Amino acid sequence: MGFVTDLFGGDDAMKAAEISQRGYQDAEEIYRVAGKDATKRFNPFYDMGKMGTKNIMSMYGPEGERDYTQFTNSPGYQFALEQGNRAVGNSGAARGMNMSGAQLKALNRFGQGTASQGFNNWFNQQMQMSGQGQNAANSMANVGMQTAGGMANMRTGGADARASGYLAKAGIKSGIANSVLDTAMSWAKKPEGP
Repeated sequence: MGFVTDLFGGDDAMKAAEISQRGYQDAEEIYRVAGKDATKRFNPFYDMGKMGTKNIMSMYGPEGERDYTQFTNSPGYQFALEQGNRAVGNSGAARGMNMSGAQLKALNRFGQGTASQGFNNWFNQQMQMSGQGQNAANSMANVGMQTAGGMANMRTGGADARASGYLAKAGIKSGIANSVLDTAMSWAKKPEGP
């Protein structure tokens, strides 16, 4: 029946289905590449969030003891402390009170104030970084889900296109078979002779 189905368009239906299927496959690849590219764009924010979370978590030891070295070694705190100590020292020296009890008291007060304010600022910065990372992770997950959904739709569409070609070819074969059968039946029912 190959010649007959080809004559009635069965092979054309299969070719059309294959072309449609290739189009769906191309679209699926575009979805995959676009999803991968979009996810890469979120990586710096995701990494920043991991760093902020790691810094906060490093303050809490396994036994619940506190470790503030991430904060005390941070450039912002070190700079503020050094500049403040220098200013207090210069002020005391200018008044002739270098290393006096009053100057040491002022240095102590300044250090405590800087630590308190500096820690709050540092902690808030780490929380902001952590939040950016969480937002990036959510966005990456959304991109992944949308990409997967798009790719699944393309695969389903490709399979549907391929199946429609087979259905069209089967319909043509069935139509031809029915026509041949109907013709044979009508010849068989004709009365013989005049």
